[in-house]
Amino acid sequence: MTVQLPFEQDHPLEVAPLLRQLQQDGVVHQVRTVAGDQAWLVTGYEEVRRLLTDERLGRSHPDPARAARLGGSVLFGGPLGNYDTEQADNARLRSLLQPHFSPRRMRAFRPRVEELTAGLLDDLAAHGSPADLHQALAVPLPVQVICELLGVPYADRDQFRAWSEAVGNVHDQTRSEQGLGELFGYGQQLVARKREQPGDDFISRLCADGLGDDEIAMLSMALLFAGHVTTVTAIGMGALCLLANPGQHLPVIRAGSPSRWRRYCAPRPGAAAAFPAMPVPTCGSGRSPCVRASWCC
Repeated sequence: MTVQLPFEQDHPLEVAPLLRQLQQDGVVHQVRTVAGDQAWLVTGYEEVRRLLTDERLGRSHPDPARAARLGGSVLFGGPLGNYDTEQADNARLRSLLQPHFSPRRMRAFRPRVEELTAGLLDDLAAHGSPADLHQALAVPLPVQVICELLGVPYADRDQFRAWSEAVGNVHDQTRSEQGLGELFGYGQQLVARKREQPGDDFISRLCADGLGDDEIAMLSMALLFAGHVTTVTAIGMGALCLLANPGQHLPVIRAGSPSRWRRYCAPRPGAAAAFPAMPVPTCGSGRSPCVRASWCC
């Protein structure tokens, strides 16, 4: 039987019943995506970790127009990148970005993040009960942090958040493409401004590194998208988990186990398209992920 995605989830803190049943039945399952394509679903945590670090799988595809898709989003729905140069491109990107987000630089920025957090919590307390944690903390904190890191005006937050939501739309590819175009155009405008008036921020430093305007715009807008969308969800889910079961989660926080805590706070399945460059035996099953797509959660 081929399972249809997405799974119905009755409660945000509970794994979808069908996904839990599949996990109990085995690690690898054939599924049909939102876009109507067939793919393999991998449900085991350790197996997914191995697959996502396997160089035989990647985000690109030799024939993108015929590749299976998870949905309509231009970022998450299908293949990305150049099939012939993906590994080299990824290595170059890591070497380019690592100096700008080094542990030393992030430690130096930590007091500013704590200052922003304290200010938002003070405002939340002053507002009184009841309060909306999502609007008062989960949304503004990641947006403020990524804006300051990149050099993006915080005043533009409503605009780029709307474009980001469009980019992530898994049901409407046209809307997703339009959102990505708007976001990229905004990035080009920011780069032009930084060329004329550089500051102490990521975009200005990339301009000084001699990169082309389009590449800087693409990188900075990708970071703007990734740097606030996922963190907004993580803060909200983390607070919900903690309030629902403090006895279970407080020891994890106090023990300083961030990776464990993130797994606790992400019960909803994540999706990542991976396209094998060759048959890849999966989880000892003797089978391979579909040559068109692999869907992992």
